[in-house]
Amino acid sequence: MRSFSNSLTSSFLILCCLFGAGDELFAQKKLEVTRSYTMLLSRTKTMEATEAECIEQARLIAIAKEFGTTVTETTVNNTTDVNNKADNSFAVLTRTLVKGEWINDTEQPAIKWQCDGNNMSVTASVQGYIRELPKVGKAEVKFYTCSPGDPKRIKTEFKDGESLNAHFSSSQEGYFSVYYVDHTSQTALRIFPAAGGQHADNVPLKADKEYTLFNRRCAQEYNWGNITSELQLEIPAGKQVVMDEVVMVFSPEAYSKPMLKNTEIDNSLGELTSVAFEQWATELKSRQAQALVQRMSITISK
Repeated sequence: MRSFSNSLTSSFLILCCLFGAGDELFAQKKLEVTRSYTMLLSRTKTMEATEAECIEQARLIAIAKEFGTTVTETTVNNTTDVNNKADNSFAVLTRTLVKGEWINDTEQPAIKWQCDGNNMSVTASVQGYIRELPKVGKAEVKFYTCSPGDPKRIKTEFKDGESLNAHFSSSQEGYFSVYYVDHTSQTALRIFPAAGGQHADNVPLKADKEYTLFNRRCAQEYNWGNITSELQLEIPAGKQVVMDEVVMVFSPEAYSKPMLKNTEIDNSLGELTSVAFEQWATELKSRQAQALVQRMSITISK
């Protein structure tokens, strides 16, 4: 289990299948798919990070095959003055979005590594349920992990003992919570709301407002003094590097939290098994078409 130091006095994508009534609530029906994807190991990435990216790409390709993609292009003009003459240049920015989402795995992703000369490649095979995006659309959400010293920059690689912060903003008002999935102990810790808010289901948030999470100084601005703990990342004994996940759960509708343990212990983070967490997240996405479950993979090393 990842060891967190949390203090109140000093300034921190699913296994369960649902059947029956849940499917009748939405026009977007679930569809079971399988897909494989292969990618080369980069010299700048770990094997664990490459596996996670390969799994994600396999899921995206499976969704795109069934529901298609949307391609948008934006032309950016740049005019500069060179020797009293206007020099016009432009760039075309292209963005591709899939028209569906991955609900949950029905089988654990299968990973296979191969070596071909000086190159290593990994193949990820996935199987699970997908559905088309709801016609009403979802909130636009920005969520990423960062350090206390640089909250505007995404950071996913941390050293043992470093503090973890996160950034969040949403285009809609709604309800929000954050979990830390420790893959070594197969445990999910609810890291926000924490401490005095352990029995709350979630935290209401305003639209178009930027929030810095797990930072006691910033928490005072949002009146979060009793529900925020600072989080320090610690690597398990005997490990040199681990990859865990920080998972954001957001919905415009109120939702109930999962069953948590350790909520009666002062300054402790509520927890549940990672399997139970994935089951809860899957059920939430099945019942609320506009719910978002967004994940950030982080690496902690000595």
